Amino acid sequence: MSLPGNCIFQSTDQRISVYQNGNYRMLSFDHKIEQSRIHIHKPYRPLLSYIRAMLLASKLICEPKKVCLLGIGGGSLAHSLSTLWPKCRIQCIDNDAQIIDLLPRYFLLGTNNKMHLIVQDAEQYRRALSKNVDAIFIDLYDSHGMLSFGLSNIFVQQCFNQLSNDGVIVFNLWADNHLTHYFINEYLPDNFDDHQYLTLTVEGGNLIVMLFKHPLPSISRAEFRQTVESMEDSLEQPFQNELRNLFDDNPLIFYRK
Repeated sequence: MSLPGNCIFQSTDQRISVYQNGNYRMLSFDHKIEQSRIHIHKPYRPLLSYIRAMLLASKLICEPKKVCLLGIGGGSLAHSLSTLWPKCRIQCIDNDAQIIDLLPRYFLLGTNNKMHLIVQDAEQYRRALSKNVDAIFIDLYDSHGMLSFGLSNIFVQQCFNQLSNDGVIVFNLWADNHLTHYFINEYLPDNFDDHQYLTLTVEGGNLIVMLFKHPLPSISRAEFRQTVESMEDSLEQPFQNELRNLFDDNPLIFYRK
């Protein structure tokens, strides 16, 4: 089943397509999966729930100076981050050269002095990743689903070692997956403090996990809601559903006031 709108690009192997529906442009794998969506006049707006959920992590750390995206898709997350943190240096890594080539032409995302688009396997790039990265966003999928190496113990630990003292790793996972179940129910509890990671259930079957360098203190829901409201103003997009799920999924961290 194809996505709504007109197909304005299709790769020669028919694996990657770009659709346009009014002011909205979508990246699709195999004409089935909507991987990304942007508003062509306001690309900074995070239109998909899982992108909004991932962005909440950026408001739980100090202002980031260096961010790395492993898996870039249509660039929606990168657009939003660069709007929220215009001084931040953002590295976008994808192992698919076709995806990187599409970004400037169809998704309004190009390389500049703060934004770097890199074609490289995420596992190889992780080995060369410099230290003191404030946030690493891991969104590793292909047309067949979630890539398993993104949850391997070695991969996670080495990414964790590259974080700054206030850093966070943000995973976009498929909830109904045995690797995700192991990661949530065994790996994280066995290796990290229970105040060191948060989970966030997202509509559509995604599960966002935020793994912090150090345990989080208790956080007032009212104060964090105010912080998120300022982000809503900047990005012109409501976050209330994702915020409610974050509070509901993590009652030990977010207290009522």
